[in-house]
Amino acid sequence: MAVRTPSGKTLPGNLSIIPSEQKWVFHALYQYAFPQLYSSEVCFRNRLVLTDEDEAEYRSFEDLIEVTKEFSNSSVMLCTFYGIWMSFKKDLITVLDECDCGKLLGKSVHFVLSIYFA
Repeated sequence: MAVRTPSGKTLPGNLSIIPSEQKWVFHALYQYAFPQLYSSEVCFRNRLVLTDEDEAEYRSFEDLIEVTKEFSNSSVMLCTFYGIWMSFKKDLITVLDECDCGKLLGKSVHFVLSIYFA
């Protein structure tokens, strides 16, 4: 997780390994672990969560937006890595690789789950 401060700085907020990517695991992390790690007040300041296309990850956060005070001001959006790059890679790179009119350079992109606070 990366945290962006009101002044525009981005800092590492949490580096962790999640052994299971089931919805209940993400739900428990968001509902119980985050408020304990960062405090309810800090979680309440959250405005945006960027996730990948993993339904277990983003649906569990969307569910908590509806029922918890801590994340009531939050919105969930698809990270540009998955919204743009993965679609490009899946749908266009194979076509471009077969094209004789040019060459695709560089296929490496890194992903960071980002949470923005007001």
